[in-house]
Amino acid sequence: MSATIRQLVRVSTGRQAEEGHSLDQQEHRGADYAKREEKTHVVYREEGVSGASKRRPKRDRLLADLQPGDVVLVTSLDRLGRSTRDLLETFDLIEAKGATLVSLREAIDTSTAAGRLLRTILAAVAEFERELGRERTANGIAGRARSSGKPWGAPAYGYRKTADGHWEPDPGERDVFVRIFRERVERGMSKNGIAAALTRDGVPTRKGARAWSASVVGRILSGREGLGEFHHGGEWRRGQHEPLIDENTWRAAQKMDEQGRRYAPGARGRLPKRHLFVRGALRCVCGDAMLPRTSQDSADVYVCRSHKADSSRCPLPPLRRDVIDGHALAMFEDASLDLDATRRQVETQLSAQVAEVGAQLERAEREASLAIERYRRVQRDYQNGVIDGADWAEQRPDLIAERDAATAEVERLRAQAENTARGLANIDAESETLRRWAELRAAVAGLISGTGTDVKAFRAAFASVFDEVRLRDQAWVRDRISEDVDAMVRGEMPEGPVLFGRVGEYVMDFYGSWERVAVGFDVPSNIGVGSGVPL
Repeated sequence: MSATIRQLVRVSTGRQAEEGHSLDQQEHRGADYAKREEKTHVVYREEGVSGASKRRPKRDRLLADLQPGDVVLVTSLDRLGRSTRDLLETFDLIEAKGATLVSLREAIDTSTAAGRLLRTILAAVAEFERELGRERTANGIAGRARSSGKPWGAPAYGYRKTADGHWEPDPGERDVFVRIFRERVERGMSKNGIAAALTRDGVPTRKGARAWSASVVGRILSGREGLGEFHHGGEWRRGQHEPLIDENTWRAAQKMDEQGRRYAPGARGRLPKRHLFVRGALRCVCGDAMLPRTSQDSADVYVCRSHKADSSRCPLPPLRRDVIDGHALAMFEDASLDLDATRRQVETQLSAQVAEVGAQLERAEREASLAIERYRRVQRDYQNGVIDGADWAEQRPDLIAERDAATAEVERLRAQAENTARGLANIDAESETLRRWAELRAAVAGLISGTGTDVKAFRAAFASVFDEVRLRDQAWVRDRISEDVDAMVRGEMPEGPVLFGRVGEYVMDFYGSWERVAVGFDVPSNIGVGSGVPL
């Protein structure tokens, strides 16, 4: 069978494909070449296909049809592809079939050594030109973003895009955005708690889903879009959109995340509900981490990581959680607990609950008014002859269902608002603070099961003042106290920790800033029901 010239012609835009000029010109040049070589000419046409595309059916068909001695003809190398790697792989396939490549513009003929060298060099140049085009496009977009303050891409949660491409607050998402930050900063709620509350209240996500996740809440809290900025080109830029929160609120949310990461540096997974020290917050005498565990007899303990792996490496036996946590709680109360600030925070949370339910009720009443008005408007149109009976009969069931659902939601929220106001009216913020603190003491001591929320709140507050807690044996303490006394005699301030809490034969050694802080308890909506825990 005589050798065949198989030509690939391609254009990358739909407009060129429709006009056909570039395709026809490429094919015409190929026909002239085949005529000079006196060989059969077969054309494979790719219309509106990018050279960078991985799906190239016509090119793949050409390669499959190749026979030994055939010639693959292109008017330029970029007809085959733009990536150096892709071009070189195509060259290898052509040579494996016993065929050669000819590119008219670059005067390449791979049947010669010089042609094979040149084809590799030019393939690299083609990719360089493509990357240069990408860089110019990216620089153009970045320049536009810097000069105009116009964000690129989909708006962040809380915003919508205007006709000129800028962002503006989205009425349906703005209140939710502010609520997320308020519940995180003012109420000290966890991301999981915020997601659960939004899901419970039927707040839809951006995509319309009913279930929120902690990861979505986390992205909203960590982004700077709500400060009037947008992210582009690896950096945050000032936009022209209106901020939804202030800088202090945003920084407070980031500080809470930073405190939380002290307990879980780079780690993932569910935290225990009762242990105060998790993921390396408590260090053993040997310096390794104390792991929160439940023993075979269902007792909560802390176990040295080295001891757990090999008891000969560390002799420290498992220590009871209630003893360790009890001393930590007592130390925190003596050194850092600010009860007045905690009371004020609880008072703010109680007021925020009433305001939140009231805001939900106002929104529901507006939606109910709109639903009622839509029903009446369509009804009037039917009565005035604007729409016929068939249209009225088709729309009426949906309008009635929408009206009744909106009205029922108003009644539900109205009852919830009344119950919340009635329940909270008799709650004193100071007594509630003392009750929650007593409940936390009882949970730490193992007298009640306790709530994971209170333990999480204490962990965050504890991490904000204590950088590290270590266990020491008595010999170390005696030596250290002696050093401190000698330093004081010399008129020097002793370095390191100065507070200790005795745990059996060991001592807990606290390092930290010793400032007084509030505990951000998450006060639930059913707070009026007491626990019966004695103060």
